[in-house]
Amino acid sequence: MKKLLATFLALILTIQIFSTHATAAGDPPPVIAEWETFWNTYDLDQMGSLFMNNDALTYFSSEREGLIRGYDAMMEHQKGFGFVAGGKKSDAKLWLEDIETDYVGDVAIVTAIWFFDVVRDGKKVIMKGPVSFICSKDTAGKFKMQHVNFSNY
Repeated sequence: MKKLLATFLALILTIQIFSTHATAAGDPPPVIAEWETFWNTYDLDQMGSLFMNNDALTYFSSEREGLIRGYDAMMEHQKGFGFVAGGKKSDAKLWLEDIETDYVGDVAIVTAIWFFDVVRDGKKVIMKGPVSFICSKDTAGKFKMQHVNFSNY
């Protein structure tokens, strides 16, 4: 009986701890809208305000296999998509729908469906798939992306 009571109390305490630090779904941190602008302007100069500049930054692309790790590798990946300093004009457009956000302490967990309209072989194509972002606060208290995971439908 003591063991059952101890297990029950441990479960109640665990639930209390997690519910104290987690908040209900809310609006995504501003970095998500800033990231959409980044994709639509192809401006590499925005990288530092969007992504944590550390070796723990991780990114799974829907366009290539394997884990991209670290800020420098992420920069090279973006250059491969045509991103340049100062940005450039593009007819392609990326946007997010069905955005859901949960906060756990100072971490924002954001999920969405990404859409990307692009012209391929002279034909307009709309690509889409799920994406998740894990954003944490930098030393100045601004949310930045620490992990991104793209997939295709």
